[in-house]
Amino acid sequence: MLFDTSWPVLLFLMTVAYVLTWSLGVLSLDLSVVLWTTFGLALGYQLLSRILDYLPSLQSVTILHTAVNVLAVTGLAVIWTMLGGLASPAFAMFFALPITALGVVSRFSIQFGITVYSIIAAWVVAIRGSAELRLQLESLGFPRLWDYLPGTNQLEFAGYGAVTGGNAQLQFMIVFSFALLGIAATSAITVILIGRLFERLKFASASGERAAKISDSFVSDTNDLELILDRDEQVVIAISPKLADVLHETPESVIGCHVTSVLPFHSGHPARRMIESGKTGELKNQGLTTPGGCHLLNIRTHAGSSNGYEFQRVTFNELSAREYAELSIDLLGELYGAIDGNGRLQYLSTSLQKLTGMIAGDRADQIPMPAGWWQIGARRQHRRTVPMNANEYELRLHREEYYGDHSLTEIIVFRLQPAGGHG
Repeated sequence: MLFDTSWPVLLFLMTVAYVLTWSLGVLSLDLSVVLWTTFGLALGYQLLSRILDYLPSLQSVTILHTAVNVLAVTGLAVIWTMLGGLASPAFAMFFALPITALGVVSRFSIQFGITVYSIIAAWVVAIRGSAELRLQLESLGFPRLWDYLPGTNQLEFAGYGAVTGGNAQLQFMIVFSFALLGIAATSAITVILIGRLFERLKFASASGERAAKISDSFVSDTNDLELILDRDEQVVIAISPKLADVLHETPESVIGCHVTSVLPFHSGHPARRMIESGKTGELKNQGLTTPGGCHLLNIRTHAGSSNGYEFQRVTFNELSAREYAELSIDLLGELYGAIDGNGRLQYLSTSLQKLTGMIAGDRADQIPMPAGWWQIGARRQHRRTVPMNANEYELRLHREEYYGDHSLTEIIVFRLQPAGGHG
């Protein structure tokens, strides 16, 4: 509709302009011929535009739409020729209006093609009507292609503001060409930016309602660390208060932000790649550094939809003391174990279980180590040779701190190896 209106408006404005300048004696031309040519162009354009409404396929519409614009620009060039071409340079500005309208209703490739064709048509008009411009181009080494143009001559009249002199005419046409390209690019970019702005406004207007519904459905447990993302936009639409607290944010400050600005994962981090994929997945033992410290987490993503709206749920589970102990020690047949803050064995490797006959949950003081070594708050590292099953083993013990179960936790990790061994 916009483009259907732009051409009649353009022709009307052009008609008013050249009739006014003719009535003031600025232009010397056969007004009736120009008026009938303009009327014929407007009528032909309207007839061809109506045919577009009855074409069966999008491809045929695109082809005819492009052809109509080529013919319309050709007609515009014919009218500018009648008005004097470079003898009436002000009328060249009318080439800009259809190019601007095309940026709104057509793909950029079509707009760019019509823009280039408009520039070529304007150059043809200028070269046909100016011997000075032809001489200037020839002096610069351009081939005499204008010899193949019918009716090449020197205009016998000049309008208001006529561009005279070959060099000035060449400069005018160069500026005119770049101006049309700039107008085309500006209109296309403006349309893209406006479209994105409306999409963002549309999303923002609906995000509050979506966030409330999805938050009520999925972010129900305040002890869970989870957030909900718009799968296409990758922006946060809901977040649990607990996760917001871990990130030292408030839910209100996070909702609407892109996930990369909320979760501090670098671009190559596996968790970020999994989240950005929009697919269901799981990663174990991932580190998340926040202002409150480093958290070891298992991360799960789940892709879902609700009433046609696609979202992604991201859940973070902090490692328990047992999981952290298992992560902290080497399980490849070595004699490793861990003691929790209650003085009980949190984990024993298979080899250590066979050596001692103990299992997880037994009291740590059954391990032959000096009294108090296993107590939380003791010296961070110990190393001593101890007897066990008629053999001597080197016992190494150290304390570790980690964030787990939503709080700072300490465990004692120890290792046994035959005295004189290496590890």
